[in-house]
Amino acid sequence: MAKRKTSSAKASAITVFPWHAAAEVLGKLRAAGESLTRLQFSGRHFEREQFAEIFSFLDKEKKRFAKLDSFLFPGVMLRDDRTFDLIFRFLCRWGRLQSVQFERGSFLSKRSIEKVLLLPCRERLSLRFASSGSVSATGGRAVRAEKMWLDFCGITPSSLKALLSRLSGVKELDLCRNALGPAGGKALASWKGLHDVECLDLLSTGLGDAGALVLCAALGPRSKMQTLYLGQNGITEARLPRIVAALKDTRIRTLSLAANALKGNHVLPLVQKAHLIGLNVGNNPLKDAFLLQLAEALRERQAAGMPPMELNLAEIKATPRGWRRFFVTLADNATQLRALSIEHNSLDDAAREALIAALKSGFVVHQLNVSQNELTARQIGALLRLFRKKKDGYLYAGYLTSPRAKGTGAALEEVMREFPTSCIPECLIWSRIYAAHVSGVPATVANLFLFSATSVPTSELRRCLVPPSGQQLLQLYRLMPVNIRRAFACNIPALQFFIGKVRTKEEANALCHLLFKGSLQSLNLRTPSIRLEILKTILARAADCPSLKELVIQSSFDPRIVAQAAATIRKTLARDRSLLNVTLVGLDSHLAQTKTKIDPSFGDQGVMVFGVGEKESKKSKAQERCLCSA
Repeated sequence: MAKRKTSSAKASAITVFPWHAAAEVLGKLRAAGESLTRLQFSGRHFEREQFAEIFSFLDKEKKRFAKLDSFLFPGVMLRDDRTFDLIFRFLCRWGRLQSVQFERGSFLSKRSIEKVLLLPCRERLSLRFASSGSVSATGGRAVRAEKMWLDFCGITPSSLKALLSRLSGVKELDLCRNALGPAGGKALASWKGLHDVECLDLLSTGLGDAGALVLCAALGPRSKMQTLYLGQNGITEARLPRIVAALKDTRIRTLSLAANALKGNHVLPLVQKAHLIGLNVGNNPLKDAFLLQLAEALRERQAAGMPPMELNLAEIKATPRGWRRFFVTLADNATQLRALSIEHNSLDDAAREALIAALKSGFVVHQLNVSQNELTARQIGALLRLFRKKKDGYLYAGYLTSPRAKGTGAALEEVMREFPTSCIPECLIWSRIYAAHVSGVPATVANLFLFSATSVPTSELRRCLVPPSGQQLLQLYRLMPVNIRRAFACNIPALQFFIGKVRTKEEANALCHLLFKGSLQSLNLRTPSIRLEILKTILARAADCPSLKELVIQSSFDPRIVAQAAATIRKTLARDRSLLNVTLVGLDSHLAQTKTKIDPSFGDQGVMVFGVGEKESKKSKAQERCLCSA
């Protein structure tokens, strides 16, 4: 059978890096012309003059770029308010703004954040991981973007109240990983605009039972809410009945209760809710009894004529025997599901065979995620043959396999070629949450690399709460068959990668293999601490990567190694290699890894920047600044 073809359209987005020559940048802009809809700046250190000249060109040729309405600045260091003001004035002049994103380490000041909120952005305004302090939003004009992404912005219950009072017409609100607590739930419940929100993401905000209950009780039949994420909020089984009852009259279609403390009995009434299509209860202590009751609830739902569901049961506590009985019951009831994710459930051989038999004899599922369940090559092949017959089907079987499982790597590669990971449906991975667990390679680690390295358009990367350690990355590298390792070369332009401690040279080499075998141009590596010998290994391997132009390492550097590190970096850059720029950002050693406070020992900007040799550096600067003459 012929391979599935992905549709290709004329490129409508351009990514600009600080090391691009002026002729190259302007040539790309001219060539894109009317098709250009999005302009992204990637890489840490842009000169103010670069922005000025590019914006000047766009202003003069504004009619040529009638469709350009999205400007992205992911990871661009904008601690300099003068540079930010230049960008802000341009965006205000441009006017027709659909999407503006300052995220992933822009370190915007509170003053700059307040200005961002004033931008006339119609569709999406993102400040994810962009703040060097709390988003206070203490007053001013209304904020009218339909989608507000404020993941990890230091928002407190009091600042949330001030922000909510300014939001107007918001349909999607992301407040993930802000310490809102029960008080934040109450603030949302009393907000007049809550009923107009269609998607509310409150992952890991500390709502607890009280905050979740008061929020859900405030929704009711008037609410337009379609999607609600309540994962990792400490919701307990004892209070769940009241929360479920509060949701009874809503129109919610997608609900995540992942990574709470649910045992299952009180989840089942949700299955009988006709409007609810997607339900994620993964990473909860759900056992065999829950699976059998779920199968019966699905039968009743189907008998009542309700639409098939999308279920996420990843990493629950059921035994292989419970899974076998679940699959047999689904087949006996001729159950139909739109999507099912059962990854990382340690199915035994009998359970895997029961799944395949069920799919052959009555159980119908259109999209299936069975990754990290130790499937054999024969079992993967059987699933592939079944899903090839489905017009709208999708199979994801992962890419990790036991080194002892012969032929599994080739079988997984065949699945990936038939069903590319770049096309993976959101319902198979939506709002999946994992906690740290078991030795070896948790799903968190595998998917953190997979979805960031293949640039799948999902929120998976930010939802992984536990960054992988160096030991886990080494285990990941060892488990990946060579052909699968090649298939997942890191081929995106820029990547910000959070990792735990890297303790050995072997672990550092594994990290480099995973990142430097593709066409990555800019890497921001963030780790709690790093030793000099590990830093040397990473620098040497990065210098050998022909595509890499920028390397940023953020860590709580031991003051004793800073001078030695500087010497090592200068020596590395003196060689005739591709790397143009290396930056060390010193995080305060007393803060958590994800905090954005900068160590003052690194200077006013908290940054040490090392470029190529002086002669070549001047040449590079001259290229960057010749935009006017071009």
